[in-house]
Formats: sequence, structure tokens, C-alpha cells
Amino acid sequence: MAPVQVDRVTLDWLLSEDNPPVRFLTLTRLLGRPLHGREAREARARLGDYEPTRRILAARKRFWRAGRQPYQKYRGGYWQLHFLGEYLAPRDLPGVAEDVEFVLGRAGAFIKERPWFGIHCLNANLLRAMVSLGRGRDERVRAGLEHVAREVLETRGIPCLVADWSVYPTCRMALPKVLLALTCLPEDERTPAMKKAARLCAGQLLEHEVCRYVSPHARAFWSHVQGLPKGAPRSISLDPRKRAAIRVVKEEFLRGKDDLGELKDKAGWLRFGFPLHYNSDVLEAALALAQAGVPRQSPGVRRALDAILARRGADGRWRLDFTLNGKMIAGVEKKGAPSRWITLRALLALAYFAGVALPE
Repeated sequence: MAPVQVDRVTLDWLLSEDNPPVRFLTLTRLLGRPLHGREAREARARLGDYEPTRRILAARKRFWRAGRQPYQKYRGGYWQLHFLGEYLAPRDLPGVAEDVEFVLGRAGAFIKERPWFGIHCLNANLLRAMVSLGRGRDERVRAGLEHVAREVLETRGIPCLVADWSVYPTCRMALPKVLLALTCLPEDERTPAMKKAARLCAGQLLEHEVCRYVSPHARAFWSHVQGLPKGAPRSISLDPRKRAAIRVVKEEFLRGKDDLGELKDKAGWLRFGFPLHYNSDVLEAALALAQAGVPRQSPGVRRALDAILARRGADGRWRLDFTLNGKMIAGVEKKGAPSRWITLRALLALAYFAGVALPE
């Protein structure tokens, strides 16, 4: 694949002061400017001026306090921490350190008697946010990452109670999230379990060309489960006995079939959004694979790269296809319009796997 051309107008648009985090990332990751250079230091100093970051922190007393439901979509405290991490909020902004401590203090409270937050899409989002917000050396954060890694290795995939009641053996939807979390520490600071689990997640993404994982048997299996007799594990449950029982049901259902069948694309993954929630998309998956350092010529990534290029507009920019605007406390960009976030993310993924040709 030939390097992707980037014109001066698009590059200047990404470097605009209108979006401080995108400007900082464009300078340091796309253009390779040194972190301690003048431009990068000046851009970093303005990260706290990003309007969504300011609005989240201004409203923080509404969601970071006892008695509040921290998981409330998409206005609870867990989500705000995830968003602040995505926006590169400076760790020294008033309230950030206290808010990280509030969330760390609830580890294990989301699902009782489970370490951390019970579900790994949430674990991945929060742990990666904490690293972004300057807590990468906190032993509690590292213990959380180690916990995720060991569960992935034990299950040979991402365990999930929702996935138990689907036709799939483990969760495919959260693979990019978990891979990003497992590789968010510097490589020399990752434990052997983190490295091994990251290779497993990357391998599962590449095995099915990143987004091709929808089974033709998915709906039939769910109908089969709903038709089970009274007393059978028809409903999603935390009960270990019911989780074991549904796995037996799944094995019996797939026996005699061609396993998961001929897999199709996950249609929602071909529409790009930012910030994302528990689900992902092809663009985030490509970024996760790049962060994990998979070989640039990996055959399994070509379909994802083609999907990314197919979404590029004639103006050289990518648009915001999917958005949580209206559901979040602070909206980000406009649906259907050219997006600095999506354009930058697309160019970063393409830069790793194909290269980009930047203007002089």
C-alpha cells in the first residue's frame, strides 16, 4: 500500500488551536515533534482549555460522590473518567487527582466480590484513562491491568457474562479496548502476562480480519436459549452454575454445525466515532494493533486499512459517523461533519501500517 498523501490545508486544520488535544497529538505523533520542544510544550499547556474537558470538570460534583451511580450511561463518573483520558486532560487540573481516587476506591464495587469492575470493556476504558491521567505507576492500576491480563489468558479470550449468552466463546467486541489497555504502559514496564495477553488479543483480531466476526448462527442461538424449558439458563446471570450451564447449551447447539459458520463484517465497526463507549470500530482496532506493534505487513489488517481509506472524503478528511452527543455531558464535534479526531486517528493508523506523505 502506497503512503497516504496529506495536504497542507488538512494538516493546518489538524494543527488548529480549536482542538488542543488534536493539535498536541498531531505535533507529537503525526509530525514527530519532540515532547520537550517548544511547540509541544506550548500545545500541552493548552490541553486543559479543551471545552469538553472544562465542562466535565465543572460538573464533577454531580457524578463523583457517594450515592451516585458511577456507571450511568453516559453521564456517570466512570464514563467521565474515560472521556477525560481520551481528551488528554492534564493531571494537575483541579479535581482530576481526587476523581481518579474516587473511582479507584470503587474497584470491586460494580459487581460484588469481583476485583475491579467486573466487565473488561469497562476495566480497559478506566485503566487506560488512569494511565493517561498520570497514574501509570500506581500499584492499584498495575494490579488492575494484571488482573485483566490473567483473566484473558485463563479464558483464551475476553470473558464476559453477556458473551456467555451469545453464540461466541468470548467477547470479540471489546478486543480493541482490552488490547489498548494491555499496551498502554511502556513496553519495558509490561508484565509477562500483559505481553502474552496482548498477543492473544491481537491474534484474535487479525485472525478474523479485524471486523469479520458476526456469525450467521447468532440469532438462532438466542432464539434457542429463549425456548429452553423452565429452570434452564435462559437469562443472563452472574451465577457461576448458570454460566457453566449455558456453556454446555452452547456446545450442544454448535455440535454438528460448521462451528460459527461463515463470518460477516460487524457493520457498526465500519462507522467511525469518537469518543467510543464499550463497543469499538475498525479505526480503534487498527490503532490498538499499531500500539501493540504487530508487523506492519500483517495480512489480517489489510481489510481494516481498506475500510479506513474507503471512509475518506474527497477533501482528504474523515467524518464523524457515530456520536454520543446528546447523551454525554459535553458533546464532541458534529455528526456527519469533517472530524479532526477521526481524521487524526485515521492518519495515525495509516502512518503505522502504510506511511503518510506530509507536506513540506
